[in-house]
Amino acid sequence: MEEPSTPKKYKVVCLVAVVLLGMALLYIAHRELGMGRIGRVIDAKQASLIYRIDHGALASCARASVWPADTAVDPLAVGLYNKGDARVPDALWIAKASRILVAEDRVRMEYGGALLHYGIAIFPKGQIGEGTRMLADGVWFYSDNGRYPEALVE
Repeated sequence: MEEPSTPKKYKVVCLVAVVLLGMALLYIAHRELGMGRIGRVIDAKQASLIYRIDHGALASCARASVWPADTAVDPLAVGLYNKGDARVPDALWIAKASRILVAEDRVRMEYGGALLHYGIAIFPKGQIGEGTRMLADGVWFYSDNGRYPEALVE
C-alpha cells in the first residue's frame, strides 16, 4: 500500500487546523457574547436568592399560607401559580419568582426556564427537606445542574 502524497497530508492537516480554530472561536464567542453573559446574569440572580433574602421570614409566610396553624384560615390550594396570581399572598411574590408550585409536601418558588431551572423549596416546619444547598431549617436552594454561586456576584 502506498503512502498518501504530501499534498493530501497537507490538505488534511489544514482542514483539521481550520476546524479546531473554528471551534475555538465559537467557544470564545459563546462564552463572551452569548451564554457566558447569560450565565453571569443567572449566577447573579441565584446569588441574590441565596445571600440577600431573609429565608426565615419567607418560610414563615409560605408555611402560614399553605399549612396554616389557624384552621379558620383557608390554605393555599395545591397547584401551580403563575407570576402575579392574586390567590398567592404578595409577600411570596416579593422574591420575584416566575411561578410558585404548591405541593402537599413543599412550596417551590421557581425561576429560570427550560435550560436551567432553579429556585427555593420550602418544606413544612419540622421537615428537613432536600435540595442543592440548605438556606435555613426546611428551606433549600435547588438547581437542575446541582450548582450554586459561592459568593454574591456584584
